[in-house]
Amino acid sequence: MTGSFLPDGVFRSEICFGDSDTDRFGRVENSALLWQLQEIAGAHYDTLGWGYERIRSHGCFWAVIRNELVITIPPRPGEALWLDTWNGRSAHGLYRRHYRLQRPDGTVLVRGVSVWVLMDAAERALAADRSWLPEPVVLTQPGELSPARKVPFPELTEREDREVLSAEIDRNGHLNNTVYLRWAADILPEEFAAAHTLGTLWVEYKKELLPGETAELAYSLAGQTLFLRGAAEGRESFQMRCTYDPI
Repeated sequence: MTGSFLPDGVFRSEICFGDSDTDRFGRVENSALLWQLQEIAGAHYDTLGWGYERIRSHGCFWAVIRNELVITIPPRPGEALWLDTWNGRSAHGLYRRHYRLQRPDGTVLVRGVSVWVLMDAAERALAADRSWLPEPVVLTQPGELSPARKVPFPELTEREDREVLSAEIDRNGHLNNTVYLRWAADILPEEFAAAHTLGTLWVEYKKELLPGETAELAYSLAGQTLFLRGAAEGRESFQMRCTYDPI
């Protein structure tokens, strides 16, 4: 993955999804898309002096607490694409980041926004001291996605337990944010999954899931919308809403 810092302050990477990024239907996995967003965020943070090694030296790590996507055109394997990211406004320790996935001709496939926080690695809580962080350059780009307000959830009628596996843990010691989308994909009925692609995603991460924990999942598929909530140790861990478009 190569990157460059554009004159307007947008950080760009040229990406191409490969066979290893596809699901059983030959389509780009939603978790692979989210992984690319996570990776470009890290690459951009490196250029800003906010990279992994720098913040680990302060006993901290970055964690995403919300992801939102609008997929207008699903990306295809083998397609050369441009992935852009830039800093949105930040307040009270919440750092907004925007994304745009497009073809070189300017056709936008995906728009996204996420909210990041700086965590104290020892306390597993928000870092109290952020004074050493360089001030971000805040941009506003045409067509950028604005975070949704609180998403209402219906009664969730289905139940399932899911153990957090060691292979799903990232270097921050918790379930990686991209894995939650794999869990959502596993819940979908096969016939529905074959005939639909993800159109929008809204997911809020409330409490990290750790190795060996069992997540108690509650969910409902209402029409073309999946509502999914997870809890562990008596506390809500995450909630997710996915809407799907027929193929």
